[in-house]
Amino acid sequence: MKDNIIPFLREDEGTPLPLSDEAIARACSTGDAAAITILFERFNPNVARYISRLLGTFDVDDLVQATFLEVLRGKTQYDGRASVTTWLFAIATNIVRHHRRTDNRKLRLMAAISRDIKSPSRDASHNLDSARQLERVRALLLELSDTQREAFVLCILEGYSAREAAQVLGTSEAAVWKRVCKARAKIRGRILEETP
Repeated sequence: MKDNIIPFLREDEGTPLPLSDEAIARACSTGDAAAITILFERFNPNVARYISRLLGTFDVDDLVQATFLEVLRGKTQYDGRASVTTWLFAIATNIVRHHRRTDNRKLRLMAAISRDIKSPSRDASHNLDSARQLERVRALLLELSDTQREAFVLCILEGYSAREAAQVLGTSEAAVWKRVCKARAKIRGRILEETP
C-alpha cells in the first residue's frame, strides 16, 4: 500500500525537500491519491480564481472539482511541455467551455441573480460603491465573447504571456493578442459610453 503513495519529501543530502509541482503532476497520471490531494491543495485557489473570472461567481466550486476530477480520471496527463498551472488552466478552460455549451440558459439566469448579491461591510457606502464597481467589471467581462473573455482573463488578469495563454486555449499567440485587443476595445468603448 505504501508503494502506491508518493513520498511527500525526498532526501537531498539529508535535508527533506518538497516535491516539485511537475513531479506531483506526473504522479497524478498513475492515479496516486496522495499526489492528487497535494495538487489540489497547491492549485485549487488559482484554478478557482481563473474559473470565477471566466464565469462570474456561480458554479466555481463545481467546475474546480470537475477540473481536478479530470486529473483524477487520468483523461489528460501532464507531459511537461508547459507549467503545471498552464496544464490545469487548459483543463479548466475545456471544462468551462463544455459547461457553457450545455448550460447556457442557467448561466444567464445565475448572472442576473448574482448582480443582486452584495457583501456586508463596516462602511456601507464604500462597500456599495465597491460592489457596484466590481459588479460592473464582471458584467463587462460577461459581455465579451467567450474567446475574448478567456484571452483577457489569462493575459490581463492572470498575468500569462501570450505564449502561455495560447497553450491553455489551444490557439496561436497572434490569435490571443487579437482577442485581448478586441476585448480591451469593447471594454473601453462600454466605459466611455457610460461616462457622462
